[in-house]
Amino acid sequence: MAVTGHPPLMPSLSQLSLGVTRTSRDVMSETLLSGDTDLEHRGSMANQIQLVTPRIIPGPCHLNNKGCIDWGPQGLIAYGANLSVAVVDPVTCQPIQCFLKHKAVVKKVIWCPQEFGSLRLVSADMCGTLILWNVETGTSDVVVQDDKKPILGMAWTSQSHTYRSSSSLLPPLAALHSPYSLVIWDMNKGVRLWRKVFTDTLLSFDIDPFDSTRLAFQCPDCILFIDDFSVSRIPSSNGRKFYISSPRMSEPDEGVKSKDRLKRLMRGLTVGEIKPRTEDSMTLSDCLQLSYHRSLRHHVLLLYARDVLIIDLHINMSVGVIPIERTASPLTQVRGSNPG
Repeated sequence: MAVTGHPPLMPSLSQLSLGVTRTSRDVMSETLLSGDTDLEHRGSMANQIQLVTPRIIPGPCHLNNKGCIDWGPQGLIAYGANLSVAVVDPVTCQPIQCFLKHKAVVKKVIWCPQEFGSLRLVSADMCGTLILWNVETGTSDVVVQDDKKPILGMAWTSQSHTYRSSSSLLPPLAALHSPYSLVIWDMNKGVRLWRKVFTDTLLSFDIDPFDSTRLAFQCPDCILFIDDFSVSRIPSSNGRKFYISSPRMSEPDEGVKSKDRLKRLMRGLTVGEIKPRTEDSMTLSDCLQLSYHRSLRHHVLLLYARDVLIIDLHINMSVGVIPIERTASPLTQVRGSNPG
């Protein structure tokens, strides 16, 4: 059974406006009264949200990122990708951190020694900027720059500076700036200790792991040695030059394999302070890396695309060569473990 009645009277315009106004005020008052409750609710929800490390895909690497990789003592890998520095876990292949602060292509990265405090690394770019990163917090601690020349290499020194009073402070950092400048940095305070400008073009360098006062620089035509290196004072000289010479084989033997000919040629290599004749000189322009041997004293490794040359500095002669198969990929970098 339907119930009928008079239709409700339509409210006037004034009644509608008053009703709307009254309703808005009620809503505003309810919102204000419940504001504290909402804030408390949001705060409790924020505490329940688990914070995660931001993951950024750096993309493909730049040509100048070649060789910009370092495997840390804790097992993590840091590498440069364009203007960013990526940190990955090689076991799980998961990105750990990605740093974005460089204004130029990242050229070199190096992990800080594990015995000096938290998880940190230093990256350097094509404009000479060095940044000390804290991997745990994802922040930059120190930013320094000497000039706008690319960084060709970095190495931590084992020498202690005079004002180092805490074991958590980093040792001085040696950085090679193109084309011939060596700068020693105190990355704890962002201070340059000294700067040495050499007369020869320098391509790379390494510190003797058995004697921290000895440095070896790779030059286009020779190897430059420094025997009085110290973080407290600038070296007094421009170093000693050693040239590599190889006497030409008298007659080519077509019956000898190329690998055997290479071994015979390498046995004749000599190192001396006298610049050899042009026909006997062995160019270092094809050398990709110079480094001290990490387990044998007075031995230097010269890395080429297809061979690794071992030189004994005591007898000034080549003592070995490690060739790779011609069908294999060319070598780009060699890395040895530290002694002990």
